[in-house]
Amino acid sequence: MKTTILIFALIILSSCKHQNQVKRNDNSNIPSTEIKEKDSLLISEKKIKQFLANTKDIRIIEFNKSMIETSMPDSVVCKKWNLKKEDVIEIIKKNKSISKEELHYLFDMNTCVYNGKMTYNNKNYDFTINSGGYIYINYNNILLGCFTGDCTKYFLTTGED
Repeated sequence: MKTTILIFALIILSSCKHQNQVKRNDNSNIPSTEIKEKDSLLISEKKIKQFLANTKDIRIIEFNKSMIETSMPDSVVCKKWNLKKEDVIEIIKKNKSISKEELHYLFDMNTCVYNGKMTYNNKNYDFTINSGGYIYINYNNILLGCFTGDCTKYFLTTGED
């Protein structure tokens, strides 16, 4: 009888321990920092999509060309590269969202840029347009790049597929 009760108690304890492990594993499949990062990325992507969908709310308040003169061919061509304030909105509309990795591997980082400030939702944001085919906007670290199509007319070079 004592043996039966002991076996029964061990079975119950064993099953309780197994249930606790299952519960613990279900809750810890994804570390909380990873969940926060994923949530943060989703919020960021949502904000970027909203920003890109509301380009009519963007106002360019500063816009200046800057270049570093070198003996490189892009420095010579840069002198002829000109954009207008109105082009900035078109560049934002016609370029696609890219990752930092795509920027690094697929785009030239030319010495010719336009720097400026824009307002969106009554807040100021800096932006940089590089003649190598991309624009960076410090609103949620937006990176937009041009590969082909209508956007190519705004840049000296574009991203490589």
